[in-house]
Amino acid sequence: MDFLSDDLLWDDFNLSTPQLPNNDSQRSGQEASPQSDVEPSPEPEPDQSQIIGRLPLLRSCDFDFGRDYDRNNPTCIHYDLKLKILQRGAGKKRSMQVDLLQKTNVVLAPSDLWRDELEAHVATLRSDPDKFPAGSDNYTSRGGTVSIKARSTRSGFNESFGGEDIPWLTADGHLESLGGLFKMRCMAITLAFDLTFHEAATTAAAGKKQRKSATSVARSKLPSDAVFMTRFYKRHECDAKSCRQNSMYCLKDKNGNHHAIDREKMRASYAEVKARVKEGEGFEDVEDIEIPLHFRREILSESRKRKANGDIGCRNCKTRGVAGAERLEVSGDPDDLLEEYCTKNLNMQSDRRRDGMEAANRFAMEALLDLATIHQKQDTVTEKMVASGVPLGSALLFVSGIASFIASREINGEE
Repeated sequence: MDFLSDDLLWDDFNLSTPQLPNNDSQRSGQEASPQSDVEPSPEPEPDQSQIIGRLPLLRSCDFDFGRDYDRNNPTCIHYDLKLKILQRGAGKKRSMQVDLLQKTNVVLAPSDLWRDELEAHVATLRSDPDKFPAGSDNYTSRGGTVSIKARSTRSGFNESFGGEDIPWLTADGHLESLGGLFKMRCMAITLAFDLTFHEAATTAAAGKKQRKSATSVARSKLPSDAVFMTRFYKRHECDAKSCRQNSMYCLKDKNGNHHAIDREKMRASYAEVKARVKEGEGFEDVEDIEIPLHFRREILSESRKRKANGDIGCRNCKTRGVAGAERLEVSGDPDDLLEEYCTKNLNMQSDRRRDGMEAANRFAMEALLDLATIHQKQDTVTEKMVASGVPLGSALLFVSGIASFIASREINGEE
């Protein structure tokens, strides 16, 4: 068949190896398959907050002022705010609370809330002459504390700061980490913020008039000997129940037994102590106000005789723990020591016991107590704490741990 050998017949055919079409080269008149030349678009990554069910912390740009944010059906984190402003005068050892701002159902991030509202509130307070009598320019911020408490959890946060460097970013981040727990349980979250302003020492030296407490004013109007008499009688007054039945005053021996002092002995002892004051010496400079030695011997001897005779009015009582002990010698600022002791008491594993100890700490701070007074008046402080709602176990633990706390500070060389 000769026509098969004719090369001209094969010129219209392409005998090369076939190739699949692609994006670089496609045969004319042929359309590429969508599955071969179009890459699938990547799927968007899901939001991590949606994966774990975490509610967001609102910022100013997302906050709607006309909206009522419902805590029972939350779409963001809700918390309560307590802003406490303290002021300490020059040369003073205690700070005085001048304002307490409490807000509930807050949804705005703490840093944005401070910038939009709280900073202006603090500036208005500092311009008030009744709260800052020396003038706002004469008070500087010495720092404070920021704490976050999530009820029934251990997800708390407490940080101190100095000056005006408030750790708002840390507080924002900690609140955001509670978003998942808040959505599951709608727990109560509280943000507490304490800010202390100290008066410059130069204002007091320049003759600025300092405010006096009502007790100081009343005491200044009394004669100096009357103040000294009150101080002497208060020193030997006893709060024990058995002592109250016989005499308000008692002598405590080395074993912790109380021996009643009759009023005649008290008057004679006071007269002798008062006679020791030298001419030209003020009563406020007298430090030794103890019962004279010969009177102490007489009181102990009479107490032993009454006990030997079986007198029903003789009831020597043992102090509970170290209640009624001598006043502790505590060095340092009383407010700082009390705050350090309260912080130490919160190192507990049990949430119930920690809540009880927080109630005891709050009572001591609000009553403006110091560690030395609590140690000396343990029975009274315990009774008042229990009456205010503090659990008995927490009250006893609070008052009984002061001596060991002070001793450990002395061993460690802390001032």
